[in-house]
Amino acid sequence: ITQLVATQTWRSYMADFTGTGYIALPTSVHIKDSQIHGQGLFAKEPIPVNTEIGEAHVFLMQDFNDETREWKRKEWIRTPLGAFINHNNEANAFVEVRTPYEYPNTTVLITAKDIYEGEEITVSYDEGTFADLGL
Repeated sequence: ITQLVATQTWRSYMADFTGTGYIALPTSVHIKDSQIHGQGLFAKEPIPVNTEIGEAHVFLMQDFNDETREWKRKEWIRTPLGAFINHNNEANAFVEVRTPYEYPNTTVLITAKDIYEGEEITVSYDEGTFADLGL
């Protein structure tokens, strides 16, 4: 029964994510070869600053301790969108961690400036980002 409840909860999160429904790759972006590394995420159209492009990671949790409010095990899994975000010291986007109290444990890719059609969307893999993710 516990596994059934966990599966139903997971399906509920997957159906909801942030309330707009999960889209693996939003229509405003596509994946193509990158000069930075392998393949990257590129704008198919202009994307204004502060646009939430989509969910980049999902946080899987197990064994929550109500007293300490901690998870014994945690694991971030990249979504198809998150798998193609490359690093750039002069990033044009960032990943914001959404807690279970705000949204169901996701990170959201948000533009930090206006992005032009054809421009690669990048984030900075700085220590603060990893600390926010608990890594």
